[in-house]
Amino acid sequence: MSKYYRKMSVKVRGYSRYDPRAKRMVRVKPHTRNQKVRDYTYSNRVIHKQIKEEDWSHFSNNYSNIIGLTDEEIEAYIKNTPYDKEEIKEYIKHIKCYNQEDIREISKKAFKKFEDIMNKKNPTEYNKNPYYKDSTIFITSPRGGFDVLSDFGYANSLRKKHFPYDLERYGFTNTGPTLKSESLPYGESINDVNDIVFIDDIYMSGEQCERAHKELTDKIKELNISKEELPRLHYMTMVGNKNTTQGKHEWETFIVGEEYSFKRDGKNFEEVSAVVFPFSIPDGERHNHARKLYSTKRRFAHRKY
Repeated sequence: MSKYYRKMSVKVRGYSRYDPRAKRMVRVKPHTRNQKVRDYTYSNRVIHKQIKEEDWSHFSNNYSNIIGLTDEEIEAYIKNTPYDKEEIKEYIKHIKCYNQEDIREISKKAFKKFEDIMNKKNPTEYNKNPYYKDSTIFITSPRGGFDVLSDFGYANSLRKKHFPYDLERYGFTNTGPTLKSESLPYGESINDVNDIVFIDDIYMSGEQCERAHKELTDKIKELNISKEELPRLHYMTMVGNKNTTQGKHEWETFIVGEEYSFKRDGKNFEEVSAVVFPFSIPDGERHNHARKLYSTKRRFAHRKY
């Protein structure tokens, strides 16, 4: 173990959490586990703060839907906010938090939806060959997307060849232009790719969905691929907004892992007010308070409001 850390036993009280597979709240029993704590201080107060900071599995008692925050931190935010306190309470109660296990479960669900759609389509509808997993690649946006892509690949037992770093014309072989490969071993010809899937963390306004299609289409044009050999373009998002249609119809297929309504009537939210992932908080006005709540957490340091 690093000399800067020491192990100590941490008692974790029982808590309730939402199980996406059971689709209900489940009770987790109290348990004790070993956890590394920085060794530069023996102050119980500082150690306790570090445990709360680094323990993503922590759930509060009064706000069981929130991960990574204590009741004290939430109540302090409500107390000091200049906004309507009852509305903020409703907002916090409707925040949807995902841990890594949740993301992987949603990834499996989304990929299964995609494969079901692709396998049911008549091959004669395609300009190219029928769908094959090995002739499909997955790309994303650098804004938090790489974390989703990593869990997505792990959950669905995909290989590195499915994840080219970027789509650029690198050179020519006997079969045509190849994909540029930076850090990932993808050396096959673009002509071997039948389907390109853009992976996103969340679909809210649809602006990024629409922009991603345009940028990807422009990039494909740079590769000088014949019309008959053009790959099909698909969009897949882990979480989607039921009330948005922008950009959806640009893609060959549009896949959502879990879909919610972000609408509200006054102080009452219909389903979800905001979404928080283990690696980032999405942008947008709907997530403003979520970003402020998590602004002191190191894992969200890049998401200052």
